Amino acid sequence: MVASKPIPSTAEIIEQWLYGRPKLTQKAYLRDATLGLDFLDNPTLEAITLQDLQRYQSHLIEVRHQQPRTINRKLAALRSLLKFAHEQEFIARNPAIALRSPKVHENLHERILTVEQVQRIIAAASPGRDRCLLQFTYITGARISEVCGLLWKDCRPKPDGSLVVRLLGKREKWRSVKISAKFHLWDAISEIRRASCRERV
Repeated sequence: MVASKPIPSTAEIIEQWLYGRPKLTQKAYLRDATLGLDFLDNPTLEAITLQDLQRYQSHLIEVRHQQPRTINRKLAALRSLLKFAHEQEFIARNPAIALRSPKVHENLHERILTVEQVQRIIAAASPGRDRCLLQFTYITGARISEVCGLLWKDCRPKPDGSLVVRLLGKREKWRSVKISAKFHLWDAISEIRRASCRERV
């Protein structure tokens, strides 16, 4: 008679589930999965039922009043975790298969600012670092996480006054963005760096 293999703990399953994913994805998935498991009082994955997932979803909708996109993102982590656990035969069934997601109403046009609105926001920012950060984010289309991960070596000024910026985005992929010389962005960035160096002296 062959002995059944031991079932890993929830923490061990989560570690295997996240293994090999980009660091930012690991952090986001772990955060969202932990929130859901905490709400359910941290049961074993085998003990989670469809009713548990529906109860958590109702809590996000009716108590937290969160938007469908946010709810779907938080549930996506639990769906992925339970799917992985089922595929690896750590649990006998995947209760998330039957969970219906709230509908997302596409209202992108209502959330996009006009050029004039963006210009007013930038003009209202404090001169120096704050204004430069808003200009940089707007011109490059960079995500906040991409901006926070920037190093000086990722900014490469060109002889014609333009600037090439390397950004590390989703799935740990690099992309390059060229900024026209007409924005004088490298001048603004350089002045912030010089001011920072003077403050340290």
